[in-house]
Amino acid sequence: MLPNFDLLERHPLFGDYSYACILLGMKYLPETSLPRLDYLEPEEIEKGLDLIQNQAIKLKQNLPSHSQYLQDLHGANLTNSK
Repeated sequence: MLPNFDLLERHPLFGDYSYACILLGMKYLPETSLPRLDYLEPEEIEKGLDLIQNQAIKLKQNLPSHSQYLQDLHGANLTNSK
């Protein structure tokens, strides 16, 4: 199960959502879904997942890569520095 505890009071910039993103990116998938999904119609869930997927596709097409973002942020060619 992904973290589901409130860290906001102690760590306002790194809450359970941030931990979930990191763990999911590392392929640590939850064994069960969120309990609130039990109360939604399957069509609602599918519509929400489709919306998320479409937004992710648009973001991937329009946002720079992580490397490019860092280069733009720091104004340097980071691929050649070691």
